[in-house]
Amino acid sequence: VPFPPESRLSGIERTPSRGDLLLYEKRFTLPDGRLFTDYLGQEEGSSVEVIPGNVGVTERMALAMGRLTEDAARSLTRTLYEDMPRVVREAIAREDEIAAAADLFYDYEDLFFIGRGIDYHLAMEGSLKLKEISYIHSEAYAAGELKHGTISLITEDMPVIALATVSELYEKMISNIREVKARGAEVLLITREGAKDAADEAKKVIYLPNCSELFSAIPLATVLQLLAYHVAAKRGCDIDKPRNLAKSVTVE
Repeated sequence: VPFPPESRLSGIERTPSRGDLLLYEKRFTLPDGRLFTDYLGQEEGSSVEVIPGNVGVTERMALAMGRLTEDAARSLTRTLYEDMPRVVREAIAREDEIAAAADLFYDYEDLFFIGRGIDYHLAMEGSLKLKEISYIHSEAYAAGELKHGTISLITEDMPVIALATVSELYEKMISNIREVKARGAEVLLITREGAKDAADEAKKVIYLPNCSELFSAIPLATVLQLLAYHVAAKRGCDIDKPRNLAKSVTVE
């Protein structure tokens, strides 16, 4: 749901509180004066708390500002706050499967993420976390733009992580996966449970826990962060203290 032009967003503030912990405090002010404030958790080396927290706050904002009945908005908000903890726990419970997928990629030095719609934005998050802690050169691309130069870089030495959680774009993503496979790339597909023919289209498939498609970005971010963690661990990287990583809170 797009923000109306008159909305005022006060942005993110880092707020020292609770002893010496540093928390993200996310504040949004709606046109009617209502203030949303969420604490996104302690800031760690690669800021894994930010994306899930931002998704939750933004989706709650969209529900508040969207053209929904009050009952519909309450129902979706209840799903967000009551069901998402279960979904995240189920995603974490698949860690062994995610670690096995990391075996496919940890010894490469270059890697692509591709996705369509919201999956493209999650591809950027997955790429960022991977390069931050594993030092693999990774890039995220909109899958619909592969033929605009990007596809010339696809070879057997360029594995691809494909994200396909948007039902209406799934068939187009499968077409993109076939394109990169035809050029020699090994593919890890991350998609929703029950996705049609997923196992036939990729070398490895990770299925997300069942949840509302509206909120699938939350378990997807969880899986991508765990994938980056296990790739980095297999490469022997210092995950808690990534090299050259400076925080804007300390460095302008």
